[in-house]
Amino acid sequence: MKRLIYSLCLVASCLVSRAQEIVVTLELGQPLTLMYNENNGNFCFLKNLQDTIQPLKSQSDTLTYFTDLGRLQVYQSQNALHYHYHGHWKQAKTYDLATSGKQNIQSSFYRDDPGNIAWLRWSRFRKMPLLYSPYQHYQSYLVALQNGAYLNAHGDQIILTENEIRYREYATEKVSTFRHFEPFIRKEVYVLAHGDSLFGYYYQPTGKSQFPACLLLQGGGSEGLDNYTPEAEFFAAHGMATVVFNKSGEGRSRGSTFFRNQSFTDKLDEYEVLFSWLAEQTGVDRECMGIHGMSEGGRLSVDLAARLGKRVAFVNSVAAPFASYADNQLYAIRHFMQQSLVEDSLIAATTYAWSRYFRERANGSLSASTRKMITGLRQRHSRLYLPSLAGDDLVKENINYESIGSLAKVTCPVLFQWGANDERVDAVRSIAFIREHRQNKLDWLRSYPESSHSFTDRWMNTSQGYFADKIGWLRSLQILTP
Repeated sequence: MKRLIYSLCLVASCLVSRAQEIVVTLELGQPLTLMYNENNGNFCFLKNLQDTIQPLKSQSDTLTYFTDLGRLQVYQSQNALHYHYHGHWKQAKTYDLATSGKQNIQSSFYRDDPGNIAWLRWSRFRKMPLLYSPYQHYQSYLVALQNGAYLNAHGDQIILTENEIRYREYATEKVSTFRHFEPFIRKEVYVLAHGDSLFGYYYQPTGKSQFPACLLLQGGGSEGLDNYTPEAEFFAAHGMATVVFNKSGEGRSRGSTFFRNQSFTDKLDEYEVLFSWLAEQTGVDRECMGIHGMSEGGRLSVDLAARLGKRVAFVNSVAAPFASYADNQLYAIRHFMQQSLVEDSLIAATTYAWSRYFRERANGSLSASTRKMITGLRQRHSRLYLPSLAGDDLVKENINYESIGSLAKVTCPVLFQWGANDERVDAVRSIAFIREHRQNKLDWLRSYPESSHSFTDRWMNTSQGYFADKIGWLRSLQILTP
């Protein structure tokens, strides 16, 4: 991690991690939680499950967070987390990183006689099973009753045993039995891309000699592989080979490149190599290859498909911003401040400061007047989210990067998905761009009520229809068969 000063606003393209574990709680008037992502070795400071602030990775750097409780500084030593609040350094309770080596998410798949698939995921973070029901078409956490019995959000009763799931629907009292099966083999792979060795998980379906395939692209930020394996596993369980990689310089990837310093064009060059690698795998049907991307990856999935042309048979673009990077960041900043009930005059002053910052950074360096304006705002309002004048990892070439032109260039069908309550991407604007520039009748455009950027509701259940629409769309294209 290169930068020292972080702002919540600059993670507008990141998804909330689904693979983190609480390791320590800081008591600062109310519980504030630090979470450790053992998949990529990062820490995240959370106010609650919805608000993720940039990760703490360095062993020595001091990071500054701006919370609703004021300014908080944090640094990590070998066995403890230290925080500076109200003028004093304090030490949080210690934790042992060596105990955090277990897998955060464990998945199991089950199938009934007609071939419907149920998907059970055990999360160490929530300590609760998460079940995808083929009847409700979404994932929800299960509430334990007794003797292996659980209830989901719809009142359906689920009995979990070692090798099967017995599912009783509340509305119809219909009972179905799902038996455990192994739908894929997961392989750890390294792929050489422009001098770096990128680590990934490759999921190969079992029982088929030929199958479609999909490259999964991560969103912005540093969430780690566990945040993107659910989609990879779900596709693989339905007969599609999938692969998802650590970013350059993250997790188990090796090399001199660090993803925060890459331009979007650099990332596309890298993704093209990974797509070509996937095409060479035994059993992959090159006529049925696609790209799935979330947030930043949703943007770049469309750009990559425009670049690769007829090599791509489908694209699943999820929570994608198509306007410029700067425009989308301004939306996220404004939306966050409105949710925080900041007065309109301060929102206007802050977004104006950010817009000048982006414009001048794109053209070179900051002017003295802009520096003075940002410094003055910070002195008068220390809790505002403002650009750092101490340096950051913003890539100049990315500031005005937009993907609107790629929409018309993509010849294959696209499934677009957004959460109706997306707090980090302007879904309304992105949908307007699609309706203006896309003419493919095989496209699907789906928006999910009460869903956030991470496609969860207020109870952290996955949006109803989010996974089912993926499979339904791919079957409508005959990429997948029932």
